[in-house]
Amino acid sequence: MKTALTGSAIIWAAVIFGAAVAAPESFGKLIPILGGGAAAHVIILGSLARKKV
Repeated sequence: MKTALTGSAIIWAAVIFGAAVAAPESFGKLIPILGGGAAAHVIILGSLARKKV
């Protein structure tokens, strides 16, 4: 399960970096959305990990 968390962290980092490069002027508006999405992703993966144990 750790690999899934690492993989999703890499994907989120790539998405955030891509957004920053593609649209710096609108990046400030995207941060809360991306942050919320990333947090939800981690929470979901964390709950899945607990259910499997």
